[in-house]
Amino acid sequence: MNLRIVLRVLGIFLILLGGIMIVPLMWAVHYNEPLRYFLVPIAVTLLSGILIFLCFRKAHGALYPKEGFAVVGMGWILSSVFGCLPYLVSNTLPTFADAYFETMSGFTTTGASVMTNIEATAKCVLFWRSLTHWLGGMGIIVLFVAVFPFLGVGGRYLLRSEVPGPIADDIKPRIKETARMLWILYIGLTIVQTTLLMFGGMDLFESLCHTFGTLATGGFSTRNASIGAYGSAYIEWVIIVFMLMAGTNFSLYYSLIKKRWRTFSSNTELRVYLSIFLAGSIIATVSICHNGLVPSVSEGIRTAAFQVASILTTTGFVTTDFDQWPAMLKVMLVTFMFIGGCAGSTGGGLKVIRIIILYKFMVSEIVKKANPGAVTTVKISGVKVERHVIESVMGLFVLAICVFIVAVFLISMRDVDLITAVTSVAATLWNIGPGLSKVGAVCNYEFMDTFSKFLLAHCMLMGRLELFTIAVLFAPSFWRK
Repeated sequence: MNLRIVLRVLGIFLILLGGIMIVPLMWAVHYNEPLRYFLVPIAVTLLSGILIFLCFRKAHGALYPKEGFAVVGMGWILSSVFGCLPYLVSNTLPTFADAYFETMSGFTTTGASVMTNIEATAKCVLFWRSLTHWLGGMGIIVLFVAVFPFLGVGGRYLLRSEVPGPIADDIKPRIKETARMLWILYIGLTIVQTTLLMFGGMDLFESLCHTFGTLATGGFSTRNASIGAYGSAYIEWVIIVFMLMAGTNFSLYYSLIKKRWRTFSSNTELRVYLSIFLAGSIIATVSICHNGLVPSVSEGIRTAAFQVASILTTTGFVTTDFDQWPAMLKVMLVTFMFIGGCAGSTGGGLKVIRIIILYKFMVSEIVKKANPGAVTTVKISGVKVERHVIESVMGLFVLAICVFIVAVFLISMRDVDLITAVTSVAATLWNIGPGLSKVGAVCNYEFMDTFSKFLLAHCMLMGRLELFTIAVLFAPSFWRK
């Protein structure tokens, strides 16, 4: 481990983060809000980055897998430490634990919140809150790779450590071009959705904030009642479509740009992902209409589709209190929390591709037991899944279950009921946001103690970086030269 080169890169990373804070500063100017809300955080972040860089500017060497894991893991933690400064300086959140929780929730696109009166918060702070979503959605390290060419081949290790999914489909041969292409697609979708939301009656500020929350599958809103505050079918359908798009592997959009229609249409993960959404929406529609929870079938379809898309893609926007839905639907939504979106998307969860691999591996093992002489292979979209990929998926699944059980146990020790403990961990570990009971759709995490907030904040980080990136940092051998 070349710690000096890691610190040099992190210094430059903090300089970039400080520069990005200038954007919400411009909103402070626009709304005539105190400039110190961001001038102080910008100064502290930039000076810290410059100081670290100057101390290690002479560090030499390339970034290899170990250094890549270290930069990504430590980079996300530093982002949350320095990113929480606007909340503290503006006194939006009174304690470091609250500010760190909110910032980590933003960067990891979780959407869990401890803020109790969002609409009374300064607009520039709300914009920063949503901007953390947008940066974390595609990946702040991916942006770093796209902006700084000096990383060279080391950028590949950074990208692999941050971009979610067990199968990496390089859409461009050079890693820097890959990062740039991902951000170009991301920015393009951002412009389109922002424009459509403005047609629905939102102003530019609210359109941008909700677009950031949608495409990053984050869920932060500028309203206390989230999307339900607008009461607009048009806005809800626009967000449904873009939530589903955000939960799709972004490399498939590149295939569409290159007119490789067959690659898009024959993708097994995409078909399963959309099938889960459709099946869940139909079940939810029938159930809430049958139980009289909506005034009409059309509203039932929209409400069901919105909440299923929001939970499946791990966005976390709400239009209704789904904690009041029948128990069967709540079980279904909790199941969707674990599944999540597609690999290579901004969604959280285990990812649909891993669920497919686990299912096909289970079937192949059953076939082997029934027919000991049979030779079986696991294939996705007609391509054989290598054994090491299956082992990686199995390893992640086991690690996820272990982390989940330990975290639920620790939260339950803090005088929290079982449903709240289970769903708060599920909602943070898989970057969803709202859970059930005390952390349900109309509640938040403000009531939890400091220990629980820090624990759940790091569950968010582990979920966003898919556990292994953080887990390796605790291995003593990782830090040896």
